[in-house]
Amino acid sequence: MADSNEIDVPAPLESVLCTAELNRRPLRPPDYETENRALAASRTLNSDPQKVTDPAFAAGGFFDPADLLQVKYEMVRQIEVDGVPVPAAASAFGFARQSVYNARAALAAGGLAALIPAKPGPKGGHKLTGPVLDHLEALLEQDPG
Repeated sequence: MADSNEIDVPAPLESVLCTAELNRRPLRPPDYETENRALAASRTLNSDPQKVTDPAFAAGGFFDPADLLQVKYEMVRQIEVDGVPVPAAASAFGFARQSVYNARAALAAGGLAALIPAKPGPKGGHKLTGPVLDHLEALLEQDPG
């Protein structure tokens, strides 16, 4: 919502980059190495992009089979919106059917962010259990020094 002191003014036409201007600019080759590093850092690098056989991803361009978040979202979207059967979507996007159901449930429950895989490894101090901490506290009471 805009601040009460702000006035919504449309941007002047000359500040909008036109499609014709975009077409005149030289194309840069994609930098897959940099993109894959960024995807890996965000835990969204698809470890099996070659398994994605959906035609939209095969054409290149906007759809990137290495982007796990995009692959999962498009898979669920095709099921929910286009009515693609789950087994067909699972096959076209390189997932088992159970992974499709998990992705659908995650997206419904938590939105797009829920499709990002959780951080691997232990989720807490799994070695310092309650009984171990109690034992350590008892030892400290016996010999605080």
